[in-house]
Amino acid sequence: MELMSCALGDLSPWRVRDAFEHQRGIIVRGAFYRKSVENAQRALGRFFADEAELKRHPFDDDTRLGYTAPGIETIQHDPEHPDENRAMFDFGPELPFVDRSITGLRFQAVRICRRVLDLLDEAYGTRFARLPEGEHRLRAAQYLREGTTKEDVLFPRHRDFSLLTAFVGSNEEGLEVEVKGEWHPVHLGHGDVLVGAGTPLRQFHPSAKALWHRIVGGKDHRLSSFLFYELRPDVVLPQTLETYGEMLDRIMKSIRA
Repeated sequence: MELMSCALGDLSPWRVRDAFEHQRGIIVRGAFYRKSVENAQRALGRFFADEAELKRHPFDDDTRLGYTAPGIETIQHDPEHPDENRAMFDFGPELPFVDRSITGLRFQAVRICRRVLDLLDEAYGTRFARLPEGEHRLRAAQYLREGTTKEDVLFPRHRDFSLLTAFVGSNEEGLEVEVKGEWHPVHLGHGDVLVGAGTPLRQFHPSAKALWHRIVGGKDHRLSSFLFYELRPDVVLPQTLETYGEMLDRIMKSIRA
């Protein structure tokens, strides 16, 4: 099955609505400048190759930014199964030591997410785009396991806890999404992006179900980047009546060993 996609200039409220209801997200072709993605990918590669630099910026529980070494987070909230396969770094809007190409990538991803929310608002009559915004973390994840095939699941089926997640295309295979019980590979070239719904979005509209996705093998040292488009911590989620910050704190405590 071919996943629903369109060029950035062809986005419309109805295309976005149909894609979110059918596959819980939409692939936008040519959403980023190809050169900027290539530059950011090279900068991330250099960054992850410098272990000393990574360790100078450990993950901060308050800002939720910084380096997470393999084995710190758990798989599916199970402390008996630490995630030994991934090293991660969370970038925010202002980290002075970060290459400008990485902060530029984050900026472009935020802009695309805002555009998608505007179109969902037009289709549904909602006010997603007017919700107070959070920090919008750009996460880079390096998968360390070698000699894998497409039959190997590197990170299992899950949903994200951001309002939206923007998966940035860089010719890194391995991302799959679940549509009607079947798994489909997502092919994203440099400049493409998959914008998918996270779990909080449904609290504001019943049709906005979260995107189930996973990562499979086939390439050594896979390096991917994706943006968590977040709410301001004091925004109250209308169904659970907890704030977005309280929800994040609860989830982070359950997944960090």
